[in-house]
Amino acid sequence: MTNDELNTLLYHKLLKEQEQFKEKLRNSSAQEVMQNAYELVIREDILLHLEENDLRDRKSTRLNS
Repeated sequence: MTNDELNTLLYHKLLKEQEQFKEKLRNSSAQEVMQNAYELVIREDILLHLEENDLRDRKSTRLNS
């Protein structure tokens, strides 16, 4: 698999996890949402970073396993 394919796979994997995390928060109390707000923002930042900058071969291979 090429580096571009691995990066795309990783991005879609993390995007799916993020959508599941958001759905969990939608069904949570306001207090739980506030407690997880920082994690939500950090996860969004990671996704945005992956959109802009691909990882090198070794890192993307390790993260996809």
